[in-house]
Amino acid sequence: MTKLGKIAKVALNLSAICLSACTSLKAPSDITVLKGPNMPTGVYNMGYATDGKTIYCIGGANLWKTTKHATDEIYLFSPVIGKWKKGNFRDKIAEKQATSSVYLDDLNVIFSTGFAYLPKPNFYTFPIEIVDLQDYSIRYRSDNPHMALQSGVVYWNKKVYVFGGRTFDNEGSRFYSDHMLSFDPYTDQWSTLSQMPAPRVTYGTVLGDYLYTFGGFDEEKIYDDIWRYDFVEDAWQVMGYLPYSASNFGVSQKYPYIFLSNIGHEQNIIGRFDVRSGSLMEIKIPITTTSAGSVIVGDYLYIFGGMTDGGKTATNKTFKIPLTELMVEE
Repeated sequence: MTKLGKIAKVALNLSAICLSACTSLKAPSDITVLKGPNMPTGVYNMGYATDGKTIYCIGGANLWKTTKHATDEIYLFSPVIGKWKKGNFRDKIAEKQATSSVYLDDLNVIFSTGFAYLPKPNFYTFPIEIVDLQDYSIRYRSDNPHMALQSGVVYWNKKVYVFGGRTFDNEGSRFYSDHMLSFDPYTDQWSTLSQMPAPRVTYGTVLGDYLYTFGGFDEEKIYDDIWRYDFVEDAWQVMGYLPYSASNFGVSQKYPYIFLSNIGHEQNIIGRFDVRSGSLMEIKIPITTTSAGSVIVGDYLYIFGGMTDGGKTATNKTFKIPLTELMVEE
């Protein structure tokens, strides 16, 4: 399919992509952005997931005297209690960052990937952790056929899907992955699926029978394209293009919208992608972060952690935005 130009709004029908201009939903002063409690420490590039009640922030990196350090903590935030705390798990996670995590609702566990800087005995460099929210134990899998950091990870129809990311060859050279794999936690089996359209780190979420991915980056460029993966057909389809290239942003969803938190040239835009029409609408917010967490719980979109000051500061700030304002129809 020929790229018809970078666009800000994409309207889809079953056979064509129609282009039009992107518009802002509200100015920054019109959006209600509420401050939440601070996290125990500034953190970015962490995994995050929710069971619908609690937000779990897993691993990631922080800065101490400008030096990057991987963390071995799981932080919990309950909107009902209104504060962050360290998770009281029976085990520590590995010290790792570039983490990706997803909640498996039928098993009440979190599946978490990432890159461990300090491998421990019998650990792999890219450990897969199973965080059990019932008995608060942490289990490790010794097999990981997709050893990549910043890979995407989602859950659909009782299977985990892992895709993209950065990895290394035997000589230590860095390259990017276009692999897409599924893991069945009931049979303990991995399967290789159709490759991504291009090797990269990318960001995505699931709505219905589809995975939607947005932008991303490789060694040479930052991308602006939007793709949809059909789980049933095992096939990728291009859906359009963002109005700018985008990377290191958060993704959350509530039907019929997918929210891309902190995109744009100044990282102060929430992109609201409508899966029904394929349209993208920009919503300006007074928050500028990269590599932050983004989760919807209850009636709010929460944005937490990340980097500020052009990547100089790992922030511990938490913000929440009412969904009633984000989901206003055009």
